[in-house]
Amino acid sequence: MKAKILWIEGKRADSPSFIPSLRKKDFFIEAVSTGSAALQRVTELGPDLVVINAPPLRTHRQRTCRSLRDQLTGLPIIL
Repeated sequence: MKAKILWIEGKRADSPSFIPSLRKKDFFIEAVSTGSAALQRVTELGPDLVVINAPPLRTHRQRTCRSLRDQLTGLPIIL
């Protein structure tokens, strides 16, 4: 079973994306560009991990993390 990762990467991310490399390693990656989009997808997807690789999003990162954890208790999040 593939691990599911919800990846939040802003349109102007400062660092290179690791998504292609992770997909080659057989991870399932759902990429979104905003915290709001992540909040909409998190319950449908049921990810094993959330990665936030973005400059400050419209919704503050801390608030996004709190909202994601409210929807899925114990969800690991990497900033």
